[in-house]
This record gives sequence, structure tokens and C-alpha cells, in this order.
Amino acid sequence: MIFEITSPLHIILLVIANIVRLYEIILFVRVIFSWIAIFNYKILSSTIYQILLKITEPPLSFIRRHLPSTLGFIDLSVLWLFLFLE
Repeated sequence: MIFEITSPLHIILLVIANIVRLYEIILFVRVIFSWIAIFNYKILSSTIYQILLKITEPPLSFIRRHLPSTLGFIDLSVLWLFLFLE
């Protein structure tokens, strides 16, 4: 299906939507890495994981400061961020 782009605003909205989807994928990869780190702690020192932290940690730390973000040992800040991005 081919969509006709009719206005610059439509292009801007598409770009923003794609950036948000990319950020969601990056956030999901960070979650997967954190689960893998339970079994393989060496992954925490990998360059990819460090880049993921630099990209995703600023909004997560903001959420941790301003919203209830833990339930026992479970960090809910990622869930809050996913809900916000949706």
C-alpha cells in the first residue's frame, strides 16, 4: 500500500513515530541484556550494554526520582517508560 504524504507535518509525525519505535526497541534490548546479565555478568562490561545504558538511563532515572518505581526487587521504571511511549 502506498501512502501519499500531503504535508510537512505528516512527515515530521512519521519521523517522530519512527524515533519512538526505535527507542522502544533499544529499551527492550536493554531489558533482555539485564536478564542475560543474571547468568552472564561479563555482559555488563560490554560496549553494547554501556551504549544502551547511556541511551536509556536518563529517562529511567528521571522516572525513578518522580514516580514509584519499585515493587519489592522489581524495577518498574521500564514499564512506566514503555507506557509513556505508547
